[in-house]
Amino acid sequence: MDKENASPAGFLISLHLFFYDLHDISHNSKILLVGIYLEFFQLFTNQHVAQV
Repeated sequence: MDKENASPAGFLISLHLFFYDLHDISHNSKILLVGIYLEFFQLFTNQHVAQV
């Protein structure tokens, strides 16, 4: 697996581009995707806190 592609920054950039492309998707789908994004953010934050 490529380390650059697996980096959090790369993932967030991909996510941003993906969200930028969502202007024609239904409201419910956006809510679902925001929920997934928040879950990822919480996971990332928990890992960071655990390392401190």
